[in-house]
This record gives sequence, C-alpha cells and structure tokens, in this order.
Amino acid sequence: MHQVHMTIRQLARLAGVSHATVSRALRDSPRISPEVRERIKKLALETGYQPHPLVSRLMAQLPHIKEISRTTLAVVTATWPDWRTRAFPMEVFTGVELRAKELGYRVEEFALAEYGSCRRLSDVLYARGIEGVIIMPLRRSRGHLSLMWDRFSSVTIGRTLIQPPLHRVTFAHNQNIVLALRKLRRLGYRRIGLALDDSLAGRVENAYVAEYLAYQRTIAESDRIAIFQAQDLPVREVADWLRAQRADAILCNYAPRLAELEAHGFRIPDELGYATLDCFPAPPGIGGIDQQPRAVGSAAVDVLTSHLNRNERGVPRVPKLMMIPGGWSQGTTLRRQADASTVSTAIL
Repeated sequence: MHQVHMTIRQLARLAGVSHATVSRALRDSPRISPEVRERIKKLALETGYQPHPLVSRLMAQLPHIKEISRTTLAVVTATWPDWRTRAFPMEVFTGVELRAKELGYRVEEFALAEYGSCRRLSDVLYARGIEGVIIMPLRRSRGHLSLMWDRFSSVTIGRTLIQPPLHRVTFAHNQNIVLALRKLRRLGYRRIGLALDDSLAGRVENAYVAEYLAYQRTIAESDRIAIFQAQDLPVREVADWLRAQRADAILCNYAPRLAELEAHGFRIPDELGYATLDCFPAPPGIGGIDQQPRAVGSAAVDVLTSHLNRNERGVPRVPKLMMIPGGWSQGTTLRRQADASTVSTAIL
C-alpha cells in the first residue's frame, strides 16, 4: 500500500504558521522563538512528519537559494596582530578562502581585538546576519572564547581553543611525528634527537613529546636521547646538546635553522640528518613533514557548512574532531645511512 507522507505545507497549516517558519523551526533556527520551535517539533512528531532525504540533500547542494545572510563566513582571529605576514597561518586562511568560494560563500575576517569583547563581536556578527564562524588558531595554548555561541554554527582550527569544546579540525600531530620517526629509522638513523620550542609543545598539547617518549620505550636504551625543550631554542645550546647526546639526526620544528647549525660546525646531511615537523615555512629541500595547512583550512569549511546546512547552532553536545594527516618529504637534508638495513623499524 502506498504510504502518504505529511508535507511541510500540511504541517504548517496544522500549526497555523507559514511553511518557512516550520522549515526554520525544524532546523533550530535562532530566529524562531524556542516556544514555537518546540511546539512545531512536537506537532511534527505527533503527525509523523519526516524531511525527505533527497530534498534535504538537494537543498544542501544549492548555495544560491540560501538566505543571503548565510553567504558570508566569519573567520575570527585572536592571534598575532601580524599574522598575515606569517606563511603558515596565511596558508590555512587561503585554504579557507578557496574552499568557501567553491561552495558559494564569501569569507570575512573579524579580529577580536578590534571589537573589544566577545559580546560586542557576537552582536556585530548577529546584526550582519552571519551564522557561520571559523576560529583560527590562537596565539597561546589553552585558550577560552565566550562568543554567544547559540547564535552560530562554528568550528575551530588547531588545538589552542579548549573552551568551549567546539567542532575541531586540526593537524594530526601525533601521527605526523610517528611518520617522521619511521622514515628516519628506515633511512638508518638510530639516535634521533627531538628539539622543541616550549610554546610549540603547549600549542600541540604535548602530542610530539608524548609520541616521542612512547617511541623511546621501544628502542634500545643506547639509542635513547633526552628531549631538548626550551624557549626559542638557542642554537648554541642545541648544538651542545646534539654533540653531548651524539645524535645522528635532529627532528625539530624548523628551529634552529639549518644554516644556524651549519654555522656551528655541523655538516648536513653528511654528519647530521635534519628533519622538520613543519616543512611549509622552510625553504625547498628541507626534509620532514608537510602538515598540509591549506587542506586543514579547506576541511574546516566543509565541517562548518555541513552544520550550517542542518542549522545546528551552539556548543555541540558531542564535538567532532577531524585530523588531517601530513605528508613526508625527504629533501636533501637527509641521506640513507650505511648500516640502514640493520636498524629495526618494526617498532613503528
């Protein structure tokens, strides 16, 4: 027997409102009062109304029929004033811009410092009819922002914002350092030293430290090297550490610079292998991890627009976490060691 489905217009007539009001209420639009939303949802449940999945999919694929207020995505920055001069965050931002354009959205930056408070910025975004917010990585780790989240669909990039717990797109730091260690071991490096800036360690929630310590428990004690961690990684101290530890490779975040180590007498790659956990700001030829910052920015737009299409607002009950894995580039700062075949990689 053919089943007759309740339509949104029939539901609207029963509720005594327009079909547009029903549509917004079922999508939890903040422009409909909570009382009306609950009444319409209850009526939909009682009458057996269900949205047609093909129609929902079609609507999500037609950005030109959305309300004009939803065509702008806000990119909120609460970071370095000169962040646009920094290659890495600009590459993330470029990923956001390009993907947003592909999906029919515009992107506009809102610097928190220019508005004085999260409340003021929230009011400006709301008055502009902007419903989608992307939070760029913050300057410091363990950051808090108190926008009026119930008004927006939102996603944060990176690990620096911890409150509130929003949907998050970030770099797969744990996976990336494991990949780097595996590649270095396969090249025959045994005594691989990890040098980290204090601020970076905190910004990635100590992911690099945790994975490196776990790795060290799986190798011979004679190959273990203490982590070098300090503010700004003074090159003279790093050089002293490398020699004291008899390291045959250094894994760092492109600090100290290659030229700085060479100025302190290291012959790279003949005497010391050099790999970075972040190839992007490094010049061509540096071996290490490409974190794919543009892909991370693009993925943040995908996550945000999916929640916009479903009209999901506020702090999520169960936030989603998406991690984008990096790729490996061997470059010219690494070379295969003579005894590479004797180095076990089974541990990785």
